[in-house]
Amino acid sequence: MVNRACSVHGPPPAGQAPGGPSLLALVQDNLCRSLISLLATERLGTFAATIRCCFLVFSVLKCKLKLQLENFLTKISEIISCEGVRVSQEQKELSIEFLVQLYKLPGFVTELYLNYDCGLYTGNLFEEITKVLSKNAFPQDRHISSTNKLALEGLMVVLNQIERHCQRRISDRVPQPPQY
Repeated sequence: MVNRACSVHGPPPAGQAPGGPSLLALVQDNLCRSLISLLATERLGTFAATIRCCFLVFSVLKCKLKLQLENFLTKISEIISCEGVRVSQEQKELSIEFLVQLYKLPGFVTELYLNYDCGLYTGNLFEEITKVLSKNAFPQDRHISSTNKLALEGLMVVLNQIERHCQRRISDRVPQPPQY
């Protein structure tokens, strides 16, 4: 139901909460808390549905869910970093794929860095996630897995966005020849 509501409704107009403040309060409290707790499941189907739902919720409401996004990304990076048998390879792969999808959202990497790493009261979330991706980008036993490829793709998305941002700033500063 949440997937349908987010995909049909789309992002709210700037400065407004979708469905009003009471619905936003429900999403901020109960829904996000439930979704984060569902990440602890060992059932792959439930885990995948939770990741998909979280992607939709955070892609639509990321500006209204700063604390919840921080908690969710922290939990995702813990899942990726976990070396125990409780977290399957498929769960790690889905988690990295989720991060890559978030990173591909326009402006997400910049917002992540500015809102968390540059904040006085927040941790260095972008730095921590980048460390987790870097650690997972290189194979442990000379066998390249899909997890390694996805982590490398996430790092490449970050580099591409930085490069695109730099090119945009350079082109804004350089005077363009007049069009004839």
